[in-house]
Amino acid sequence: MQLTADDRILIMDLLARYARCLDSGDLDGYVSLFTADATLFGAHVGHQNIRTYVEQVMRRRADDPARRMHFVGMPTIDGDAEHASVHSYLLWVQSGAASPISAAAEYTDSCVKQAGRWLFASRTLTRLAGSN
Repeated sequence: MQLTADDRILIMDLLARYARCLDSGDLDGYVSLFTADATLFGAHVGHQNIRTYVEQVMRRRADDPARRMHFVGMPTIDGDAEHASVHSYLLWVQSGAASPISAAAEYTDSCVKQAGRWLFASRTLTRLAGSN
């Protein structure tokens, strides 16, 4: 069965919630966006490893006076009613900076539908410009 319009909207919401949870420091919300055995950035497998890594990232960001936010572009989504491949671009924007765009990257995601919810099975990031 093909992806429905509702599936596409739910996948776009997944991407938006990822950025929102990361930027707001919602660690539990962030981890809940992944399957129990998901892989984040090829190195962090499973909820506990993802939690440990992202908790460090959030702590480092909280100690940094420069507020950076994630802006994710419209994704391309291919797949069926249970699995989807998603590609999107990302800009890191630093609030109050003379040149606010601090870096750019692209995400390549594998998403699955579990119990009616779309989740990340894997998420990779390729930096395109800058560093963050």
